[in-house]
Amino acid sequence: MAVTGSVVAVLWNWLFNYWFEMWEFAQASKHRTVLRRVMHALGFEMPLLLLFVILFAWWFDISYTQAFAMDIAMTVFFLFGTFVFTWIFDLLFDQPKLNNE
Repeated sequence: MAVTGSVVAVLWNWLFNYWFEMWEFAQASKHRTVLRRVMHALGFEMPLLLLFVILFAWWFDISYTQAFAMDIAMTVFFLFGTFVFTWIFDLLFDQPKLNNE
């Protein structure tokens, strides 16, 4: 499950960040506010939460409620981790530039 979860998270990270930066590039304001960072973190983590609840329930042959309980601590940890990581990334490297800029 750890390998499967890692592969899913890495692939989703690549896809989501590509899509988010495309959306962000189309916005009038390019400034990354706290609200935008919260949207980024939630947008990244919520689909993973849903997918991992389904995977945990299937993998461990448990109910969705039990799988949700297993997943919630991991999700909260990574939700805050995503928020802090992107904030530090922005402070160090500024907003990523798209190829067509």
